[in-house]
Amino acid sequence: MTATIVTLFVIVYIGMILGGLPFVQLDRTGIALLGAIAMISVDALNIEQAALSIHLPTLILLFSFMVLSAQMRLGGFYDWVTHRVAQLPLSPPALLGALVFVVAPLSAVFSNDVICLAVTPVLISACINRRLDPVPYLLFDSERPGPGGIYSEPGVAGSPIVDAHELMGRLISP
Repeated sequence: MTATIVTLFVIVYIGMILGGLPFVQLDRTGIALLGAIAMISVDALNIEQAALSIHLPTLILLFSFMVLSAQMRLGGFYDWVTHRVAQLPLSPPALLGALVFVVAPLSAVFSNDVICLAVTPVLISACINRRLDPVPYLLFDSERPGPGGIYSEPGVAGSPIVDAHELMGRLISP
C-alpha cells in the first residue's frame, strides 16, 4: 500500500512540475484532482478524510482570484496594460525592464498561466509594431518566476531581475 501511495505521489508531483503528463491531456489542476481521486480509489483516504483535508477558505480565495483575473482578461485590462507599457518611448532594454516591473507583480497576484496567455499576443504585436525582436520579451513572458518572484533578491535563481539581465545581451547585440 505504501509503495502505491508513494508512486501516486511521485507521478502527481512530476505532472505538477512538468505542467502535464505525456499520457493524459490534463493541466496541473487536473493532475492534482486525478491524484486525489486515485488516492481515494486505493483507499489511502476515504471520502470523509479527503473532504476534511480541503481548506475551504483557501479554495474560495483561489477561485475568487481566478474569476477576477478572468474578468480582467475579458475586460481587456491585460491588453491595456501591455499596450501602455509597449507604447512608452523606451529603449529595448528599458522596455524589458518596464515589462518586468509591470507584469511580474500581476503574476505574483494572479495565475502565471493566465498572465502569460493574456500578455503574449499583445506583446508580439507591440514588438512587431516597434520592429523589435520579440524573442527576448517572449522569453521573459514565458519564463517569468512564480508568485512573489519579482520580490526575490537579484542573483537568486528565478529572479526576474536576473532573467532581465541575462536577456539584455540579446537586446543590445545585433
